[in-house]
Amino acid sequence: MKITTVVTYPAFLDAPAKAVRQAVSRGLLAAARLWHRKYMPMHFREGASQRYGYQRRTVKYMIRKRREKGHNRPLVWTGQMRRMLTRERQEKALKNRAAASIKMRGPFYLRREGQAAFRGQPDMNAEIKTTAATERQKLAERTHRDATAELNRAMKTRRTRRVG
Repeated sequence: MKITTVVTYPAFLDAPAKAVRQAVSRGLLAAARLWHRKYMPMHFREGASQRYGYQRRTVKYMIRKRREKGHNRPLVWTGQMRRMLTRERQEKALKNRAAASIKMRGPFYLRREGQAAFRGQPDMNAEIKTTAATERQKLAERTHRDATAELNRAMKTRRTRRVG
């Protein structure tokens, strides 16, 4: 999931650009961690199809899933994808740009962006990355809160040079 935004911190106009980039990166990383811990698992619960607007599955598929697996949780057949996505992740906050990322490993059928779907299957990659408006608002608030706190810390601890 890629989120692009423009952030202005009028109180920190005199802050070095590097400090601002690092603070925003750390704020974005905190938001990414929150998404992975709290919001991403919600994609595998009952009602997620309506909440996130997933592509409709066929009636035949839903009946078979209910009969064989005993549930109709979205994005879950055996649970392999859910386990893989919720367990391991690689986190990264960039220093040169205000950016952060979380990489997760998924099963082979969770195709990469730009790849063609297997036999008309839905784009589960896009479905997992979908966020509700309320979630986006909470993630933005988290980014702002953590970036502001980081900038406050950076501005209070100024480095001094020894002369002579």
